[in-house]
Amino acid sequence: MNASDLQVFKVVANEGGMTKAAQVLNTVQSNITARIRILEEELRVPLFYRDKKGVKLTSAGERLIPYAEKIQELLAEAKEIVSQTEVPQGALRIGSPETTAALRLSNILSDYGKKHSDVDLSLVTGTSEFLVENVLNRNLEGAFVSSPVSDSLLTSFPVFQEEMVFYIPKTAKDPFSFLRNQKAKVYVFCTGCSYRRRLEKILTEQNITQVKMMEMGSFDGILACVGAGLGVTLLPKAFSEEKTWKARWSSNIAVYGLKKSEAVVPTVFVRRKDTFLSPALKSFMEMIEK
Repeated sequence: MNASDLQVFKVVANEGGMTKAAQVLNTVQSNITARIRILEEELRVPLFYRDKKGVKLTSAGERLIPYAEKIQELLAEAKEIVSQTEVPQGALRIGSPETTAALRLSNILSDYGKKHSDVDLSLVTGTSEFLVENVLNRNLEGAFVSSPVSDSLLTSFPVFQEEMVFYIPKTAKDPFSFLRNQKAKVYVFCTGCSYRRRLEKILTEQNITQVKMMEMGSFDGILACVGAGLGVTLLPKAFSEEKTWKARWSSNIAVYGLKKSEAVVPTVFVRRKDTFLSPALKSFMEMIEK
C-alpha cells in the first residue's frame, strides 16, 4: 500500500464509482478496478460494496478514509514546505465571523494585499464554532474567533476586544422590560455564533427564557427589524460608531450598554499547533499582532 493507492481509493469513494474515478484521474476503468482489488487483497478486507449503480464504502472502507485524507494532507504540506521561499506567496485561507470582517478586517486585508501581492488570500466567514472546526480540519490556516477556545490541538493569541451592547427600539426603556412586556423577539445569527451564546446567557440571568429567537442572515436585516420595533439584538458597540450609523439607524434604534463583565468579548486568532507556519501565514500573524 502506498500513497497513490490511497489517492485512488479516496477518489473512488468521493465519486461513488470506478468509471467516474477513472475520468477524474484520467485513466481507464480497468486500472482503477485493479488498483482497488490489489489494495483490498493487501488489507484482506473489502473496502466497497459493488452494484450496478456504483460503489459504497464498507465499514472497513469508512475507517480507512480518514487515514487516506490525512496522508494526502501531509503530502500536500510536505510539497508546500520544500517549495516555500522566505518570500510570502501562494494560497492563504483565513476565517472570520462576519462581524469581525465588517468591523476590523478591511484595512488589514487591504494593507496585507498591497504588501504581499504574491499571496492569494481568501477569507471565509462563519460562526466561531464553524471556523474552529475548519481550522481543526485544516481547511483554514487560521481564523479570528471569539474566545475562549479550548482544544489541545490549537494555539491562539488575542487580537481585538469587542464591547457588546443591546440595540433596542427608540421607544423601549431597556431590552429586558421590553422583552417581558411587549412579547418582542430577539434577533440573532445562526447557532454557533458566540454573540448569540452571550445573549442567551444574559437573558437567562434576567430570567427571560420564554422568548422567540429569530435567526437572520445579515446585520441589515437584524437592525431593520429592531428599527421597526419588533425586537432587540446584541452586537458590538462599534457598529454604532460607524459613519453610516447616524444616517441609517440612529433615528429608530437606541444603544443600551451592559456592565463590563457582560459586555467585553475578546477576539483571538487561532491556528493548529502543528500547522506549517508558512511565510504567508507568518507575515499575516505579525501584521495583526501589532
